[in-house]
Amino acid sequence: GWDWYAITAEMAGVLTILTRSVDDMEGDLRIDVYRADDLREPEEGSDQDQSGVMTNESVTVDVAAGETVYVKVAPAFAGNGAVAYRMASGVIGG
Repeated sequence: GWDWYAITAEMAGVLTILTRSVDDMEGDLRIDVYRADDLREPEEGSDQDQSGVMTNESVTVDVAAGETVYVKVAPAFAGNGAVAYRMASGVIGG
């Protein structure tokens, strides 16, 4: 399965969303970011496996103040089981 999150930017700028493994548990994740006007196709996506860790992903998108984006975190491959992860996000104002 996958998890959905809604993130509302408090200011205009670049929104960064990242995931990290929990207790060094590893599984391959993918992050997709959607705009409210198109939930069919992601605006941006990531399956980078940062630092060689399959759970470590990061994606950035430009946002307007007050804009809500929708984030889907899912196993990178169909049929993979649940993956324990932590997620963080923040906006760097522009």
